[in-house]
Amino acid sequence: MTDSIERDWPAINQRLAQFGEWVGAEAPTPILDDEGAPTTEFLHYAEQEELCLDWAFAGDVKPLAMAYRKRHQAFAWHAVQERVQLLAKEAGVEPVKLDFEDSAVLLTDALTQFCEDARGDLMWLAFGDVSQLVRSHRAHTKAMEPVKQAVDALSANEKKALTFTLQLILEGKDAEDALQIYARAVEEQRAA
Repeated sequence: MTDSIERDWPAINQRLAQFGEWVGAEAPTPILDDEGAPTTEFLHYAEQEELCLDWAFAGDVKPLAMAYRKRHQAFAWHAVQERVQLLAKEAGVEPVKLDFEDSAVLLTDALTQFCEDARGDLMWLAFGDVSQLVRSHRAHTKAMEPVKQAVDALSANEKKALTFTLQLILEGKDAEDALQIYARAVEEQRAA
């Protein structure tokens, strides 16, 4: 391994110099230890600056291409179009027509309005970023915990009465009237 690195040393230096210009951070020296392995400082630099070691040492661009593909596939036009169709279907609204430039989806007023109308997350829709969805789910789960505990504490008959009450509300019955019916049903069951 050391022989091939020494043989390619001018190319390695050229790639590292070019990379340093791109990121505005020069690679530390030396980059190899006495045994021919990358130094800890160089590995830290590579991690910090996201330098692909296959490219730096061997000029191999396949790992870069695969990483680029994986990272950018999430907001490729076909992926965004698929998410638009999914969101439109789930929200019961018409999908928005996407505008593109150089195969990239443009952020338009129509797209942001679609997100508002469908109550969708723009970061997920445009880039496949699920972080806001995860935060919302966690907040919802945390907020629902007291409700879950209260429902778990109900008897089987009380749960049936609650289900019936919620069905009445969903069918358009006044919520206060439905809750009074529920309260009476629970009182009768507890008295029996």
